[in-house]
Amino acid sequence: MSTSSLTAQDLEFLRRPLHGFLSVASGPLPPQPRPVWFEATAEGTIQLFTGPDVLKVRRLRRDPRASIVVAAPVGERERWLSVTG
Repeated sequence: MSTSSLTAQDLEFLRRPLHGFLSVASGPLPPQPRPVWFEATAEGTIQLFTGPDVLKVRRLRRDPRASIVVAAPVGERERWLSVTG
C-alpha cells in the first residue's frame, strides 16, 4: 500500500507500535476489518506482518484492493489515518 500522499507527521504516527485494521475487497461480500500488525517503511509503503496462507492474504491475491485504518489509543487526542491501495 502506498503512503505517498501522507505527511511527515502521518508517517511518524504510523511508525508507532499501533494496531491497524485491514479491510480487504472480497467481491460481493462486505469487507470485514481485522486487526493487523504493520510497519511504515522508509520507502513509503505499509508492510503487514501475517502468515502467508491466512485468509486475508488469499483474498489479497485474488483482489489486491484493500485499506488499513490506524487510530491513536484511548487516552490520547483523537487521531486516525486511512490508507487505501
